[in-house]
Amino acid sequence: MSASGDISVAASGGVLTIDVGAVVANWQGLAARVAPTGQKEAVTVEAAVPIRFALAPFVADVPAGAALSGRVTADSDLSQMAVLLAQANTRIDGRLTADLRLGGSLAAPSLDGSLALAAKKLENADAGLVLHNLLLRADAAGGVLTVRQGSGQDGKGGSFTLSGTVGVSDLVNGPVDLALTLTRLRVAGLDLATVTADGKAQVSGTLSRMRASGKITLGPADINLPSSLPPEVTVIPVTIINDPNTPKKKRKLAPPAAARHIDLDLAVALGQAVYVRGLGLESRWGGEVKVTGTAAAPRVVGRYFVEKGRVELFGSNLEISKGEIVFHGETPPAPTFDILAENTSSDGVTAGVAITGDATNPNIALVSKPTLPHDEILSRILFGQSAATLSPLQAAQLAQAAASLYAGGTPTSILARTRRILGLDQLTLVSGKGGISSTVLKAGKEIVKGVTVGVEQGMGAQSGAVSVEVQVTPNITIDSRVGANNKQGVGVNWKWDY
Repeated sequence: MSASGDISVAASGGVLTIDVGAVVANWQGLAARVAPTGQKEAVTVEAAVPIRFALAPFVADVPAGAALSGRVTADSDLSQMAVLLAQANTRIDGRLTADLRLGGSLAAPSLDGSLALAAKKLENADAGLVLHNLLLRADAAGGVLTVRQGSGQDGKGGSFTLSGTVGVSDLVNGPVDLALTLTRLRVAGLDLATVTADGKAQVSGTLSRMRASGKITLGPADINLPSSLPPEVTVIPVTIINDPNTPKKKRKLAPPAAARHIDLDLAVALGQAVYVRGLGLESRWGGEVKVTGTAAAPRVVGRYFVEKGRVELFGSNLEISKGEIVFHGETPPAPTFDILAENTSSDGVTAGVAITGDATNPNIALVSKPTLPHDEILSRILFGQSAATLSPLQAAQLAQAAASLYAGGTPTSILARTRRILGLDQLTLVSGKGGISSTVLKAGKEIVKGVTVGVEQGMGAQSGAVSVEVQVTPNITIDSRVGANNKQGVGVNWKWDY
């Protein structure tokens, strides 16, 4: 540390007077090094900061026009930072190099130099994200950081690119212009969800007020619901008074302050082959939502809807005739459900299950047309007939199903596991009126958006068939079918949801 300034000393009448004027100190002792114990520094930061102070009157500050100087260097294997990266459940196999020089003044700092990140593989356990051949190269000159190259692949044909500039000479009004492009990139790869994303997003504005905009399309995607849900348990509130061992209640973490300064203008659409499965549900979804507001308080408006789906309830298949999840713009988002799955029995009674209400407290009810008691509805769902005509064995099955439904259970689906192993979009058994002899196994795969190829095989040698379904519009589909006996057929289907 060095200092310069004026100090005067005078003596008169036995009194010593010291006059300390303004003194400028140059503090050069600011240094930081990031390194694992006993290893070479992974990142080194050095800086010299001018400080002005005076004793009478007391002043201590950093002059806005005073010169800054410093340097950031790095040349390290990122495996040395494994402990630090593990805090974010992330592992990187690569190398970081950097040589950045700080200059200018506090009012107008400048940054010159370059940095590069080259990684063979990046893994994030929280999202199941895996990136290969990750490259990031950036140059700094004249107070502007320019991303020359940012790219990576997911190892399955997907990729991303990143480019743009960030102005660092003005930490408040420095311009920001970044562009991200996703090309069939797998952004999630967990047991509960595998999601592929396409689209473009931009971040613009200034360092103090950024705006994220663009459109991202999700799909193909598989959302797998847990195999079972726990029964509802009433929680009895207990208040413990004056117990020093009582753990303190965790306060709800507020969003970072920076999130309040990021405006949102994003669209998130569901594209090709977005499936939600589990708990007997087999459904394909579409729709789009708009996300506005800020990162701290997002507002979501729009809807996702079932394009095609069914629910297996205790061995019976219910077709989803209506399925919507609607976002109304609340903060935090609180979507509402309007889902109806039903079938019609031989006596003309339509029975099914309806899910309505908001996500925090949905209402699940057995419904029918005309209105019937719950045991009658469940009987028609399971057996297609009135509870009064059930045999003793069927009546026992009805009671067991009612108890299981109340407890939140569901049978394990072997077909679901087989479908995932084979990579199919659809795999189901359809029972006919002739019992086991008329049961048909159906398998299907959406090869491109709106085009599904299906294969079915029954118990008989000539019961197989191949079908192709083409979605012309959201309301019109064309089906073609060729059987093992060379019988062919083409049909046009029209539907209208209201």
